[in-house]
Amino acid sequence: MGVTKNYQPVDCGLYDYLEVACMHGYEVSLALRNGEMDQGVAITVGARREGEFLTLATDKNKKEYRLDELSSLRVLSYPRSFDEISFE
Repeated sequence: MGVTKNYQPVDCGLYDYLEVACMHGYEVSLALRNGEMDQGVAITVGARREGEFLTLATDKNKKEYRLDELSSLRVLSYPRSFDEISFE
């Protein structure tokens, strides 16, 4: 059946940055389109029926964020291969 009709896929180039963040286990800061912020370690990025998701490990648990809900991602780890990406 695929992803839900409300999901808007992100650009492949942005997806590549997310994969790099997960591969290196970067500590990241997320800004969401609704104005919320979160911080954690990027663990995985992948697709499900509902859309594509980024999983972050925070101090106490894991959280998932649908990629089309992201506004920006800033890498807090050093060394790093990129600083920040915008999903706008």
